[in-house]
Amino acid sequence: MTANRIVIVTGDNRLSEALASALVSALSNETAPCSIVAMETTDIAALSADARNKVLIFNTALADETTIATLRKTRKDFYVVGVRHSVGLDPTAQYTQALELLKKTSMNLVLAIDSLSGHSLIASPEEYPYGQSTRLLETINFLAKMVASRRKNRFTRSTVVPADKVAWTSEAVPANLRAVVNHCIERGAYKPVLGKTAGHFAVKLNDKEILTSIRKSNFNDLNNVGLVRVESVGDDEVIAHGARPSVGGQSQRQIFAKHKETNIAHFHCPLKSDAPLRQEIPVRDQWPNECGSHECGANTSNGLHEVDLGEGHSLKVVFLDNHGPNIVFGQETPAEKVISFIDANFDLSAKTGGLLAHGMH
Repeated sequence: MTANRIVIVTGDNRLSEALASALVSALSNETAPCSIVAMETTDIAALSADARNKVLIFNTALADETTIATLRKTRKDFYVVGVRHSVGLDPTAQYTQALELLKKTSMNLVLAIDSLSGHSLIASPEEYPYGQSTRLLETINFLAKMVASRRKNRFTRSTVVPADKVAWTSEAVPANLRAVVNHCIERGAYKPVLGKTAGHFAVKLNDKEILTSIRKSNFNDLNNVGLVRVESVGDDEVIAHGARPSVGGQSQRQIFAKHKETNIAHFHCPLKSDAPLRQEIPVRDQWPNECGSHECGANTSNGLHEVDLGEGHSLKVVFLDNHGPNIVFGQETPAEKVISFIDANFDLSAKTGGLLAHGMH
């Protein structure tokens, strides 16, 4: 038996067969051996203890939230997909409940299926509902593509050590970065889900250190939340002083290593359909990579394109499809030019994935 297994536990033979068939197709170009095993068990926790199991797709009714939340705590290489069934939920409620479950348990994805409407979707950490369809097989096929790609993502380990957080008003925070982020906050760019905001921002201090936003915090209370100083230890480990760093920290470090600009701002707002610089803003797929992975960081960094702001100033930008823009600029770039670019091209009042999560404040 191969040491690289995908385990499917749904309690529904037809669903398990459809998932297995879609995964076989999605993995057809893989060179490393991988086996797909459908089984019946109620001991979901035991599956994470078996090192052969790399991916688990299971019916979330088989375990409580506490058990589900422990699945990835001891094994960061364990890719977990929950299947959540509902009866008679509208798409907004269906997505909201799936996203809430994903956020509370740290699963990688949640496949939501409503048996009455036939509507299905995939809730993701970047808060976008992929694969929405009333044809379940279409959603399953998209899920299989996501699992086949994202299960190979690599993540940096972070160790948190006791320290004071860095005040948002600290002199270490460039004035133009503070002004840009404050503007985005005032315009509603950072919309809470379960009291936490997605997105991130950072400044490069030197080749080894950055200041970045704090994971699972509310940026709308930034004066009290502050920032965290992060120190790189090689390519695959960081030390965070006082709090867990932003999930986007890996993208930040990869961008800072390749580009001369030292400020980054990222939010989950859509590109305007009538954006004047739409043709100059590259769009990159997000679905193949999970936020925070090395692969997501490379996709973001490699996609950045320089935009002329006039009077000798510029910034770099890339839009991650169904996710949001990463805007990179130097400390000498006037905040008002960056803000004008943002306001002209992005709708800060809206949210990629829709405003479906507003009821989850």
